[in-house]
Amino acid sequence: MSDIKSLMLPSEVNLDEYNANPIPQEARVDTQYLLANQINDNSCRFVLNNAGILDMKNTKLVLQANCSSANDLKLAYPMGTGVCALIDRAILRFGSKVACTSSNFGHYFNIVNWSFTSTDTKQNIDHYTYLTDNAFGVVADDSDGIWDGVGWLGADISDTADTNTKGLSTLASVSNNGSNGSIPLSVLFPGFVSTDLPMYLIRDEVSIEIVWKQENNLPGTRTIVTDASGSFTLTDPNPIDQSEVMLICDHVFFSNQRMNAIEDNYRQNGFTAFYSDMQSTNNVLADAASTSASRLNFKIGGAGKTIQSFMASNNASLVTAPVYRFAFGEYNSVSCLDQKGFQLTINNQNQLGIDPQNMNYSMMNNLLGSLYDNNFPEIPYSLYNPLQPFGVTDRTWNGQPDYAEMKGRQSPIGMKLDNVKVRNIPIDLELYRLSSSGGGLVASNLYTFIIVKRQFSIDQTGRVSVSYS
Repeated sequence: MSDIKSLMLPSEVNLDEYNANPIPQEARVDTQYLLANQINDNSCRFVLNNAGILDMKNTKLVLQANCSSANDLKLAYPMGTGVCALIDRAILRFGSKVACTSSNFGHYFNIVNWSFTSTDTKQNIDHYTYLTDNAFGVVADDSDGIWDGVGWLGADISDTADTNTKGLSTLASVSNNGSNGSIPLSVLFPGFVSTDLPMYLIRDEVSIEIVWKQENNLPGTRTIVTDASGSFTLTDPNPIDQSEVMLICDHVFFSNQRMNAIEDNYRQNGFTAFYSDMQSTNNVLADAASTSASRLNFKIGGAGKTIQSFMASNNASLVTAPVYRFAFGEYNSVSCLDQKGFQLTINNQNQLGIDPQNMNYSMMNNLLGSLYDNNFPEIPYSLYNPLQPFGVTDRTWNGQPDYAEMKGRQSPIGMKLDNVKVRNIPIDLELYRLSSSGGGLVASNLYTFIIVKRQFSIDQTGRVSVSYS
């Protein structure tokens, strides 16, 4: 259960009087297994029960994809996203009012999980929850240099190029069965991470809509390939296993006396709290044979809103036959060689006192770390910086050369903005792009995310309203 003090309760209710682990008659957790009210390979929708207090951290969406019968080979979820690659957008509604929208969710998760999740958590929790496989550590390289390589923790590292599946959660084509993972609602809607919902006081219908990521004849979206043989039929997608999709809901109930006291307080005073929502844009960046640098500007939204932070990934396009075996699928971010620096302009003022042309890895790394209390991002340096001399141990992972396009492919950008109030002009993002190794700029998709401050209210009659602060 969530920390009791993080429940969405009025301050007048003194939580210190209650034991965090009370005896059964004082508090209990009812777990409900909800099937979708509507589901197909495009989307699904759940209607939650208005009972108890919904624990957002322990309420989980369970989901799975299966291998298409046409694909006679082993598949896996992309390394850094796992089952989160199956979701394009998630929407939380109270009646007809949209409270949270997590668009381009797989790309957002890829940035946050790679950057700000500890290696221990990636290895011992996330691998089994999300079916990711992105716990890296220092290992011997393929010339047996004992501290000269970067590899998967717990993998069978040898002194030759390794082509096994590295323990990835595979979608076995023979039985047409996959592996299911789960995503807590506090991850799916990160702005509600410390805000559990008093469902029994809400009179609106509470629903969650999930829009599935579509393959659209492109590889690396829902799945990647984990062997070097076999064929991948793009026109026969790998479907969502609708029989495995469910929402496991934890509803917390206290004693009748305490529940009545909470309700009386709501009925007298209502409730208001701030939370965070996400806005996302996607822009296509064309390739360029020229070796010269270029500057591009994008409007990324936020007009009239209070913005807490910004992040973005510039994902190399996956358009040619072998790329569905790339370890990250489409959830990558090209290095500073193709994305050398950036500038944000808000209310006609530059937020950074340096021209994008003069930025370097260290500056962008520090800016990214500002998102989480100046934590140093947990991305292996050879994946962040392609100039790093020590490469990934398994150079032909999945039978693909050049480290299966891993090196330098996890280089997101971002920065904290400390509740900047944007006037009526959208935020402008300037990118300075520079050719990699003189070979021209790669085609890519720029995904941007701004975290927006919002306000959530429950009035005395139990009706919910949401607004921008």
